[in-house]
Amino acid sequence: MLKVGVALDGDPEVKGSAKLTYAAAGAIAPVKICGKLDYSFEKGWKFLRVFADANPPIEDRPTRFGIWVKGNGSTEMVRARITDAGDETFQPDLGPVNFTDWRCIYGDLSGTIAGHWGGKNTGRIKYPLRWDTLFLLDNRSGAKTGGTIYIGPAMLYYE
Repeated sequence: MLKVGVALDGDPEVKGSAKLTYAAAGAIAPVKICGKLDYSFEKGWKFLRVFADANPPIEDRPTRFGIWVKGNGSTEMVRARITDAGDETFQPDLGPVNFTDWRCIYGDLSGTIAGHWGGKNTGRIKYPLRWDTLFLLDNRSGAKTGGTIYIGPAMLYYE
């Protein structure tokens, strides 16, 4: 069974907290049980990463990644991280959580519209891929913020 954890990242001088638990998803959710992510960031560069205990491989060549999220109306940005066969990391954006209902948000996994670093830093994905971070919540404004976000099922799309 895959174990999932949460960790704070960013400026080590900026305080923050993050807690990931299971919760009832509610009547209009895509699942009955989901991840409940409580977080707070002080002013400055801080983000959190939800990750698996062993970076699981991604089969074949997916073009997109989708994840169900119940937002909290904030400006924090959801991202993901994948690492390719050449140890280059790609970080696609899935969008801000500026909504308060359940939505499926999507990110590109082709590598063409994602930040990237490490490895040979070519910006071109070399398969196979593996997960680095399943869900990254970035405080892109740097303002003091916090709240609760619910995380549902994730999907890979092959086109």
